[in-house]
Amino acid sequence: MNIVAIMVLVILLLSFRKVCRNMANDFSGYENFQNNKFIDITQSFILIFYAILWFVFIAFLGKGLSTFEVFQSQIPEVKILSIFIPPNIAAYLFSVFASKYAVNYGLKKELIKKRDVKKEI
Repeated sequence: MNIVAIMVLVILLLSFRKVCRNMANDFSGYENFQNNKFIDITQSFILIFYAILWFVFIAFLGKGLSTFEVFQSQIPEVKILSIFIPPNIAAYLFSVFASKYAVNYGLKKELIKKRDVKKEI
């Protein structure tokens, strides 16, 4: 049981790290326009919604899967992994699409602008 708990924590931490790295890469070529905090606020909202979505999916799977007889006959390790792994995938996909959408929205509304790499060199 302890190995499964450690695996779930490691997967959660690696998933959170991947989400943070993905957001940093998505916003890396852009800067805020006219002293607004669009990038900071957007990244904060995406992380908050990532956590909320993760907990909602765990609650949904925990309640929903427990009604199936096939799920009830499984060993506890399989139950835990089947409840905790899919929410990581769904929350990661949400964060990827949300950060891409935020970049496109920020560019369209002129809240962010592309950095001029030639000037920085």
